Amino acid sequence: MASRQSTYHSFLAIPLALLIGCAPAYLYNKRQQELVLVRVAVGHRLPVATIAAVDSMKARDAAHSTDIPPGSSWTVDCRQGAVRALTERGTVIQAVGSGLRLYSTRYRLNGQALAWPLELRAEGDSGLLAIVELPLEEYLAGVLARELGNAGESELEAAKAQAVAARSYAYIKIGSKPEAGYDLESDVSNQVFDLGATGSRTARKAVELTRGQVLVCGGRAVAANYHSTCGGRTAMPSEVWNTADSLFPWAKSVTDDYCRISPRFSWQERVPACNVIARLFGIADTTIRLSGVEVGERGGSGRVQSLKIASELGDTVLRRDRIRTQLGETALPSTRFELTCEFDGAGCVAAINFTGTGYGHGVGMCQWGAIGMAREGKGYKEILGTYYRRVKIKRLF
Repeated sequence: MASRQSTYHSFLAIPLALLIGCAPAYLYNKRQQELVLVRVAVGHRLPVATIAAVDSMKARDAAHSTDIPPGSSWTVDCRQGAVRALTERGTVIQAVGSGLRLYSTRYRLNGQALAWPLELRAEGDSGLLAIVELPLEEYLAGVLARELGNAGESELEAAKAQAVAARSYAYIKIGSKPEAGYDLESDVSNQVFDLGATGSRTARKAVELTRGQVLVCGGRAVAANYHSTCGGRTAMPSEVWNTADSLFPWAKSVTDDYCRISPRFSWQERVPACNVIARLFGIADTTIRLSGVEVGERGGSGRVQSLKIASELGDTVLRRDRIRTQLGETALPSTRFELTCEFDGAGCVAAINFTGTGYGHGVGMCQWGAIGMAREGKGYKEILGTYYRRVKIKRLF
């Protein structure tokens, strides 16, 4: 991580791992001083990729380069570990043991308009892995488009805080898993990234006004977590994941009344017992009965740390954020809840009624809290300082 503290010195250079076939070859051909690049997985196990070249396109594998004229349409699939492209002219491009790299200023991937270099790799025998490579600042516009939606001018400071947090998170992930060939997923497992969105004018302005700025703690950039709605108090990492708080020196739990404006600040959900059985055991069997549901200990922010569910198949104990993910984030937006059970005539649980606050894991910046603070005139530095401790904002590029 130390190599990233001032400039990402080796990002565009070929690392030693590449020489032994482990790391990706970056598709852009520019000096590292000009831009920081990020590689994002935008499709897994695709059975086929349809490419439509709006402008001229160049396709390369490890040994060959092929020019594809504008207006061409072609398909890419994966056969026995080899990536194969068939153009409408009948030309076959086959990349055995390597990926197929595509360059164009305008093209479409499965109908989605794109302008960035694209790599298609074999993902085992299960299909294609699609990776786009783009400048980090352009990536952030697509992140803010999904994370903050149509933010207006009154939310500019919240958007700036979001841009710094998202940039920090992405920056620390760059080059962190060379064996995968990419840096980030495009879904909630990392940061949601919209391929086709450029974000609102406010979001784009926020990215530009904070260009290159990241959160650092102890001289190192941090992977700053954030979430939608804390529900009144943010969480410490140990309340959510099976981890130690000492690994997150920037984390703190704070009371937050600003996020009361969130549409998911408070919620109620009724979950039928059969749905719980299906989520726990992956079976749709209405004859299996639940005999009880019991909340165990709670964390300092009030989030449930353990949930015991007793059924005919035995007792199941879910812990921390697995409670939310196992039972479904639609049914259970957060683990800050109370519950009551409905019973049938036989004394078995018919449904569970959850009453809770918040949406998401609760660690780090509360996005709706940030919006509330911005609407009351708070600046992005104050917003970030509210949710992260011992951090400074530093411009790295």
